[in-house]
Amino acid sequence: MAAYVQPDYGTLLDGLVSSYTSGGTDLFGANNLTPSATPPTTAVGKVSPLCMSFDKATDQHFILPDADAADFEPNQNFTVAAWYFTGTMDSSGHGIWGKYPSSGVGSYMFVNGSRTITWRVKDWIATQAVSGTTVWRQAVMTWENTTGTGGRGLSGNQGFVEFSPFAAAVNNAGDFYLGSLNSPTASTWDGQIDQFCRWNRILNAHEIMLLYNDDDGYDFLTEL
Repeated sequence: MAAYVQPDYGTLLDGLVSSYTSGGTDLFGANNLTPSATPPTTAVGKVSPLCMSFDKATDQHFILPDADAADFEPNQNFTVAAWYFTGTMDSSGHGIWGKYPSSGVGSYMFVNGSRTITWRVKDWIATQAVSGTTVWRQAVMTWENTTGTGGRGLSGNQGFVEFSPFAAAVNNAGDFYLGSLNSPTASTWDGQIDQFCRWNRILNAHEIMLLYNDDDGYDFLTEL
């Protein structure tokens, strides 16, 4: 029998820009977020002891002004990963995160009223229908700026990865939202978001599987 080899979770810190669990404080970087007038609350997380809990009815979200949000521009390579849990969905849908100042420009993760998730960076768009309502799911998006190649994935048997190349992205002016798309109230998240992380590089398949950890997730920031 082969000897057990401990996975190298340390690589998950390489290129990590920001991480958020139970609030707008950046646990790794310097991108602290400002809460909306009615701040998001906390709930039991998927990975973390406490996660962010959003109520669309009171427009709870976090924001980082565009001038401070350079690390979230799509004019560089990135990976974004988050666990999400949907509450009551309505037809207008809900944004997990967004830096999307106007139609056709920017990037986001968005779940519509039928629970189809959309990943977008500029003109690159990928969608996937999601079954089930009371389960945590991990959503991952990668972006390779030089080739204009996006990848997306969803945890469990939903599968990863689909790529679609096109012209490289542009630097999009606009505030960064967590728990919304770009227009508060209309696209505010309703439910929970946990372990939102953003890297300035593309995670490889092995690293993504470490984050997924057989649908249990991995709190790598506290266990390293």
